[in-house]
This record gives sequence, structure tokens and C-alpha cells, in this order.
Amino acid sequence: DMDYVNNNNEFIDIYYRFKQEVPQVSSIWSAKIEYRHKFNDKHSLNLGADTYYSNIDNDDKVWTWDNGGYINDENRTNHLKIKESTTAMFLSIRSNWNQYFSSTIGIRPEYTYYKGEQHITNSDFTNNYFKLLPSLSIGYNPSKNHALSYTLSNRITRPSYSLLNPFRRYTSPESSSYGNPYLKPSNNLYQSLNYTLYGKNMFSISYGHTTDAIYSPQIIKGDNTIEMSPTNYGKEKNLRLSYNFYSSYWKGKAYISVDASFTHYFFKGNANGVVIDNTGNKFDFGINNMLTISEKNQLYFSVGIYFQPKVY
Repeated sequence: DMDYVNNNNEFIDIYYRFKQEVPQVSSIWSAKIEYRHKFNDKHSLNLGADTYYSNIDNDDKVWTWDNGGYINDENRTNHLKIKESTTAMFLSIRSNWNQYFSSTIGIRPEYTYYKGEQHITNSDFTNNYFKLLPSLSIGYNPSKNHALSYTLSNRITRPSYSLLNPFRRYTSPESSSYGNPYLKPSNNLYQSLNYTLYGKNMFSISYGHTTDAIYSPQIIKGDNTIEMSPTNYGKEKNLRLSYNFYSSYWKGKAYISVDASFTHYFFKGNANGVVIDNTGNKFDFGINNMLTISEKNQLYFSVGIYFQPKVY
């Protein structure tokens, strides 16, 4: 390292003027109980509960170079512990109404609580939220060559621990990022309508709607440094049309798959003062072939083509 130090014991390369350690110790426990009951040949019940608990300890340290050696930077060092618990129940009822129609309806209430303790500043923060998440699926199969289905689901995406940790991490002397302990989970509503023809062709149209979406914009400060911090900025929507084909040939020794999709997306909101209003389209197309040369020796040959034009 001395090659980077001048005669005044100062680092010439700014990337060596500080160093950091971000060790993490995690303890995670989970449990689940489930009960299934079949009322008759047409109706069945699935009932249960699950719980999740985590205890994450981050003892983050930063040292800066001063007068020929590294010293602890108390303004950047932090010791944070976060305890999180999530408890949920789930209930679903599946019904086969006749040889053509089937349905499944469900509900999942969830409660999440977490608490963070910052030992350096002797401060703490808490957050909690309750969510009621419904689901529905309906199937219609008029014959063995035709199948129609509809699904609706509501799920949440919880922010990861790294997004909650308010400790500032430096990716370079001029850029840093820090978490937001008061982030809310993103709520995702998804609907899909699918049609399957001859068991090989699937046509789908789906719609996704996300509220409290999370984004970390780059903010250029007055001193030309860059910082990033996540926030619940707004809404995300997407409409997707897709086609999938799968078939085997050569007496089952080879198969071909084709995937094509078109997506129209929409992002809108405000992230830490940055206005987001983005609309665009995306197209994907791919073909894949796989040939079994020797099952005994597990020898296969695969070739594929994937095409994705510029997003517009």
C-alpha cells in the first residue's frame, strides 16, 4: 500500500483513503402448520398458519487514513440490529364443480413487525403493517384439446434488510448509498387469462399493478457526490401478451420450445424529489432445441436463439 502514499503520509489514490467492513450475523427461524380436509369428491379445504422470525446483526465499521494510519471514523461507523417477525394464516377452498369447471378461492392475512436498534447512537425505530391478501383461480376445460384459466393473486414484496439498514455504504469516495428503515412493502396485484390449445400452444394476457413500488434514485449533491436511498415512489403497471409453444419429436428424443412476448409498462411517482413518469414497450422472442444424444451417458445437445430489440 505504501506505493500510494506520498512523502506526507497522505494517500495519492483517493480509493485508499478509507476502508470499511460490513460483517453480518443472521439467525432465522420459521414454522408452519397445515391441515387439509376433503369434504367430498368435489370440495376440499386447506387451512393453516406459518411464522417467520429473523435477528440480523450488522457491526459496520469505517476507517479513514490520518497521519500515516487508519483510525475509526465515528461519523460513519454503525452497529445495527434488526428483529423482524411475520405471522400469517391461510385458507383456501378448491371445488371441482363438474368435468368442465373448477375453482380455488383463498385468503391470507399477514402481520409483520420489526424493530431496529442503533447501538452507536442509542436510537431505535419500529414499523409494522397488516395485509389481507386474496387469491382466486378458475378453470374451464371443455375438451382435452382446449383449456381456459383465469388467476388473480395479491402479494406483497417486503424490502430486504439491506434496503432498511440506514448505515451509509461507500462504493467509491464520491458515491454512497444508505437504507430507509421506514420503507413499506410493495403491494402486487396480478391477473392472468390463459388459453391452451392441444396441450402445446399457450396464449396468455396478464396485467400487473404494483403500489408503493420501491426505487433508489441517484441524487447528485452540491459537492458533486452521488448518494442513493430507497423510497416508496409510486405505481408500476404492465400489460403482457405472450405465446408459448412446446413439442417433442424424433420419438421423444428431442424437443423444441418457442417463447414470444410483448410488454407495455408504465412507471409513475416521485422518488426523493426525482419525478418518475416512464412509459415503454418491450418485445422478447426465443427458440430453443434440445436433442438427446445418449440417455445412458447423459449426453445432450442444445441450441437456441434469443432476440430482444431495443426497448422503446
